[in-house]
Amino acid sequence: MAYHQPVTRAGLKDIFGYDISRELIGRLAARDLIAPGPWAPRRGAPYTYVTTPGFVAAFGLQDLRDLSDAEALRDAGLAGE
Repeated sequence: MAYHQPVTRAGLKDIFGYDISRELIGRLAARDLIAPGPWAPRRGAPYTYVTTPGFVAAFGLQDLRDLSDAEALRDAGLAGE
């Protein structure tokens, strides 16, 4: 999610290949890992979600720029397309 933010639930489905429940979104938000982002510029203006400073801290990062390079992860077979 951090590589694709802001992202809608539909966008998360595209990333993970299955529906992401509102319950899961709620649990991630309750743990301060994600927060509401800007409205998506699409019909119906769906919610988007972004990572939080709590997400960064939970993964021992200083900021999101410390994430591994997405292309390198794909090349290593550790991430999907």
